[in-house]
Amino acid sequence: MSYLVNKSLTYIINFTVNKIFCPALLATSINFILFFPIEASAENVDKIYEMGIKQYKNGYFRKAIISFDKAIKLNPKDANAYYNRALSKEKLYNIDGAISDYNKALKINPTDLNSYLNRGKLNFIKGDLTATFRDLRKAQKLEPDNRNIYLARAELKSKINDFKGAIDDFNKALYLDSSDLITYQKIIQLKLKLNDLSGAISSYNMIINLNPNDAKSYYNRANIKLKINDLSGAILDYNYAIKINPKFLDFYRNRAIAKWKFGDEEGSCNDQKQLILLGDKKASKWINTLPGAWCREM
Repeated sequence: MSYLVNKSLTYIINFTVNKIFCPALLATSINFILFFPIEASAENVDKIYEMGIKQYKNGYFRKAIISFDKAIKLNPKDANAYYNRALSKEKLYNIDGAISDYNKALKINPTDLNSYLNRGKLNFIKGDLTATFRDLRKAQKLEPDNRNIYLARAELKSKINDFKGAIDDFNKALYLDSSDLITYQKIIQLKLKLNDLSGAISSYNMIINLNPNDAKSYYNRANIKLKINDLSGAILDYNYAIKINPKFLDFYRNRAIAKWKFGDEEGSCNDQKQLILLGDKKASKWINTLPGAWCREM
């Protein structure tokens, strides 16, 4: 059995490609490294496979398709031949042809996880969401503990604005690996879109438990607390953030706001003056205006 394993054969289930969604969301992409097994029953078939593999690796996709065509003629019930030909067709942007070959591969071998995942990706590119979800469900039944499937489905749901469904799938992925900080961050973004501020705070709690030196998470949690008027909680989080990174200006700026709202004018003024010491031009300008006179004279 041979395996096609190199960067050119690493397929990524990325639900933001092919001009469907904006490139800014590419950071929310989900990666699947797929290995392509090829079984040969006779020496001549094996040589044809190896030729197709070599051609694919070298970027000769049309020639690879011809080689896999020959292999299929020799053994029309070889699912791997259809699968590899589908991969070659994908490289040539023959989406319908690739889907057709995945269909044939799955008809022969209905338990091939990779064919479901790749076909699901292509169906999404075509805009067939029903077929995409169906393929992901079938993949999930084959490997119910494969967290990447839940991550892929969560990304898809977030793209169609099913934020609650996406959060549910992200949580299922976290159940299988509770140390994935990136997934917590994605959940937070979705909760904020749903205006679930307490839920976002809970997710930041998890991140901070996993990484207690993450100043940005303390800062972001503090900003949410400031928004819901939990002033003492916000100030405490700003304190932690400043202790970890005492040179980040926005930490002091937002703590000054929180202290002002809390009634601690002296503390707020001290933060403004600390900003000036750190070279913040906004604070320097403010303290020399009428609104900043009270602090300037303190």
